[in-house]
Amino acid sequence: MKWLFFFFISLFSSSSVKCQIASRIGTSISCYENGDKVKSQVARIYSLSKRQQAYSKVEFIYESVPEEAKITFEYAAGIWETFLNSPVPIRVKVIWSDKTNALATTGPTTLYMNFEGSRFVNVWYPVALAEKLAKKELNPVSEPDIEILINKNYDWYYGTDGNVPSDKLDLLTIVLHEIAHGLGFISSASVYEKQGIIGEDSFYYIYDLFLKREDGLFLTELPNPSYELLDAYQNNSLFFQLSSITSLNQFPRINAPSYFIHGESISHLDELAYPIGNENSLLSAKFSFGESIHVLGDVLSGILVDIGWGTETEAVYPTIYPNPTDGVINFNSLNPVIKYEAKVLNALGTEVLEFELRARNLELPSINLEVLPKGVYLIILSTPGKLFKFKTILMK
Repeated sequence: MKWLFFFFISLFSSSSVKCQIASRIGTSISCYENGDKVKSQVARIYSLSKRQQAYSKVEFIYESVPEEAKITFEYAAGIWETFLNSPVPIRVKVIWSDKTNALATTGPTTLYMNFEGSRFVNVWYPVALAEKLAKKELNPVSEPDIEILINKNYDWYYGTDGNVPSDKLDLLTIVLHEIAHGLGFISSASVYEKQGIIGEDSFYYIYDLFLKREDGLFLTELPNPSYELLDAYQNNSLFFQLSSITSLNQFPRINAPSYFIHGESISHLDELAYPIGNENSLLSAKFSFGESIHVLGDVLSGILVDIGWGTETEAVYPTIYPNPTDGVINFNSLNPVIKYEAKVLNALGTEVLEFELRARNLELPSINLEVLPKGVYLIILSTPGKLFKFKTILMK
């Protein structure tokens, strides 16, 4: 039976598909003000001394930024540093400019796929997240991971107390917001010739994998390009398959207004679900004069954890039970998926059963091996971006 031992060793030597590392220039999105003047404050007192216990290091590279504004940026870095968990410094270039009509334009400078440590294959990750998962630098240390263009023509409030005058815009709020986009809260969704498109170079962003319609179908399950995708972008009923915050009664609602606007739709939270003054309103599409929001909120935090910013213990992978089994195999997984393909191989490596499984309510249906004779089997569970292998013993 030595051949059987080596057969299973070879099958279990790798738990995920290996593909060649690739990179491309990142994309950016713009954020705007809505013209309203509404005094609103969702803030907390934060001490920069906490940066001494920070899990990550956020470093700013300034270009033409006023000295008084730099204090605000460093304060924002301190808030993000206590949430993020990366052994690699996150470098953010800030350009104080009049070359945009938006409040700010932001994006990751580079996207990577198939790097060591990636949880999905053939999926684009923003460089800061890719470096966190790879545990090493991928960009040259002389290059930033995120680039933020701030419109210098607005009357900005540089304070960090949240008490923003009704005729000024809160710089701290916008900086916190823009960094979130650079960390991965960004979709590749676009529209061409009245059809929705998702993906860059035919591959999805990590954020895209979690977006789904109210009927439970993920955007990545829909024809691409298609009118069906465009309808999903514009039906005010788009959600993020959140797994890390079980206390929420529903999945977070994503901004999907009746008319698609590149950079505004999909890559923000829905403002009706999280209106001004709500603790989860930091990722709104537009901001008011006098508005401040200095907390990340559970929704944003949970989304970032799910795309990869959580600790290793927060990364949930599928398991099977019971094992050994009398026939029924259950899957325990909180990972959002489009669908699973499950194949069962016998000890000779021959495929004997095949199943298609669709996750609903964060649970997968079980599979039944009772038609097979007792023995040792290999279950191969695959998603569009990952492959898992489980050995099981069927006992009757």
